[in-house]
Amino acid sequence: MKRWFVKRGDKDEIGLQKNTTHCYIRKLKPWSPEFNLFEPNAFTVLGAKNVKKEREEDNENGFERQWKDKKIRAILDKLGVKIPDVEDVLKNPFNYFESNDLDILIPARASQKVGVGTGFPISDARRLLKQITNFLPKTVTLTQPWKKISKIENNEIIKQQFKQASELTKQKFLEQPKIQKPSNNQLPELTEVLKEFLKQRANNIRVYVCTASNSKTKDAIQKIAEHYFENNLNLQFIPWESIADPIEYKTSKKDKNKKIPQLQHIKVFADKYKQDSPTPIIVEILDQDHPSYKGNADPKSHIKSLLPKCKLIPQCIVSYEQCTDNKKKEELEQSLFNRAFQSILDAIMPFDQNYPLSTSEDNNVYAGFHIISRNKATSNKAFNEPVLVVIYKNELKVLLVARDPKFKSFTEAINYLANNNNDNNNIQPNVIINKMLDELTLNYSNAENIYLYAHAQNSRRYWPWLQDTYFNPSKSPTKKITIIRIRDLINNEVASGYGLPIANEDFSKNFDPEIASYANEIFMPLNSNLEEIPLIELHQTVLSIAKKPETNQKPKNVSRFDSYTSKGKTKDPSSNVYWKMPQPRAHNILATPSPENFILHHKIAHELRSLHWWSADECKYPLPLSLAEKLKEWCFSDSVE
Repeated sequence: MKRWFVKRGDKDEIGLQKNTTHCYIRKLKPWSPEFNLFEPNAFTVLGAKNVKKEREEDNENGFERQWKDKKIRAILDKLGVKIPDVEDVLKNPFNYFESNDLDILIPARASQKVGVGTGFPISDARRLLKQITNFLPKTVTLTQPWKKISKIENNEIIKQQFKQASELTKQKFLEQPKIQKPSNNQLPELTEVLKEFLKQRANNIRVYVCTASNSKTKDAIQKIAEHYFENNLNLQFIPWESIADPIEYKTSKKDKNKKIPQLQHIKVFADKYKQDSPTPIIVEILDQDHPSYKGNADPKSHIKSLLPKCKLIPQCIVSYEQCTDNKKKEELEQSLFNRAFQSILDAIMPFDQNYPLSTSEDNNVYAGFHIISRNKATSNKAFNEPVLVVIYKNELKVLLVARDPKFKSFTEAINYLANNNNDNNNIQPNVIINKMLDELTLNYSNAENIYLYAHAQNSRRYWPWLQDTYFNPSKSPTKKITIIRIRDLINNEVASGYGLPIANEDFSKNFDPEIASYANEIFMPLNSNLEEIPLIELHQTVLSIAKKPETNQKPKNVSRFDSYTSKGKTKDPSSNVYWKMPQPRAHNILATPSPENFILHHKIAHELRSLHWWSADECKYPLPLSLAEKLKEWCFSDSVE
């Protein structure tokens, strides 16, 4: 399904990580001639580990690399599967990648570069399913577990509820103009509607731009600002100085094993350009793989967390001119206008307090709850910072739940987090959760409904009621708030695919994949007792499927491994094309005072994924939850003596 291979820079060799490196070993020939099995017919997993030598002089590092799992190796030996030397596998992995006799596949970790993308296009899924049907027992039938709510035709209640929900969301939410991005450094023509929209977003705000002298990045930002924002954005260019210099480390006097980052040059810069009120700044930095940034010397996190102490709210843009990787340099150069445009949008986004979300008819509150977490690797001590972002009548506010009972603007919250120590870990989580629910209920008592979105994998350790094992539908923590739990692919908690049952579905080449592939909307399990809606259990899971992102330019139903025709030209497959399937998100309504609006609640959650004005694509989460998560960018606690 996913063929990953580790590539670490320009070296083919694979180093062992702190955790075991697992190798998936696949035998390409039948292990027993007695069975007429498909080839390949089996695979197993072996782990590799570092073993300390008895005498350090036997090895330059005092370690040798060995296969683990003696029992598995013994079984493989009896089956006649010869496992190669672990050193040879790790030093020459390509010799064992799709070899004639034995495959060894090594999955990449998130911190490593992978040689092959992780997507799985619909045509490959159908090809695989067709192969599966060849050897499944005839009594087995393939069914698809999800059905698009808007396509449920045999239930008048569902059809009517979905139609009403669609009409209501159109009445509640503003239609935002699509911002056309630069393409191949060509600037698009802008409509008058879009010009007015961008003018309101810019709001004559002053933006500092800090780039290298004679930098083409500087020229690109200026050109983009003039084209999209005309005179409604006040750019002020300041010297680069030493702001993007690599971070140096000094051994701690108290702990010889601890390295303390030396951040004086960033602090001097911040103090020099200190502001009286929050001000956006765009900072040019080097590519993260630049040789001078090796060894945890990349200053980006420190820039983003230290400048807000002086009321400078930073965004960063990577310089292509000093990139040392020619291929990457070319990519960065080609995307310069697009990246310059995005850096401006990211810089002004936190300052947009009159968010273009709701019409005058909308009296709902939309809130997102997120736990910002830092461990001891990036902070003096591990901490959790619960934040709540609220949008009501287009006013965007932030509540730092464990700190201050007053709601703040987005930029005030960034500045507050930068200037206050993380000393709230002694407050019991249940106290903070109850306080948050109370503040929402009291401050927005006149609202028609309050929607609170929480990301399960992020929040449930802090808010146990969100866990399946603790959830009790009869004991809601609130009678006023609609609580919707969002889950995603983390820890495989949401299916990585989905299905839309189509009449005469047979997975053949003649079947039109366009009908079922990349469909976006809300899906429900087919085994749901739809007759019971709205009395259906509120924790019923539905899937919210995003549209195909605009960045995915490949045809919707074409395999990465087959050639295809585009604009009259035949194109070869490329492993460099990263294919991303639509992002499925699982919604569970865990509490609501209006269960009869079950479908409306889900429809609103789905629509809020597409109302991020700074992005043309549907985002991972509903808008307020995305904004709450975004606060983490500026909440980074540096280690100091």
